[in-house]
Amino acid sequence: MGYNAKIRADAMKLNPIDDALFIKMAEKLDFCQEILRVFLGDNQLIVLESIPQNIVKNLQVRSCIVDLKCRLASY
Repeated sequence: MGYNAKIRADAMKLNPIDDALFIKMAEKLDFCQEILRVFLGDNQLIVLESIPQNIVKNLQVRSCIVDLKCRLASY
């Protein structure tokens, strides 16, 4: 099996929850917006920014890693 065929075969095994694939998917804001609207049941959700694997530090409590910044309908 050639190198390109191996890369292609490995890529076909990825799921959206895998960081390698989601980073690529997150480049399309309209795609992410539609997925989140369905998952969260918020048809007015707007994706404002995509920064995959962005670390949000908080010195008082736990930090977190986020991929998207969104505005919900309630805000």
